[in-house]
Amino acid sequence: GFAGYPNPADEPYHFVHKTSELFLNYMEGTETILRPWLQAFAMNVTNYTSAYAPTQVQAINDLGVYGFVLWNASNNYAMHWGAF
Repeated sequence: GFAGYPNPADEPYHFVHKTSELFLNYMEGTETILRPWLQAFAMNVTNYTSAYAPTQVQAINDLGVYGFVLWNASNNYAMHWGAF
């Protein structure tokens, strides 16, 4: 567990939003652009579906961040093509 969540990987919106928010605050006043790498595979996730990656994208979009990279350890992005 982490931060009161028994399985943090099952909370993609919360953790992507919170960590991105912390980075944005840290970078305030600089010209740095945040481009997070988002998880696109099921490692440690018990509720993994094709909505997992879009949920993370929504978290960063809600903060005004619109660039990202999807990362899949197997380089298999077939599940996510339809979501975007």
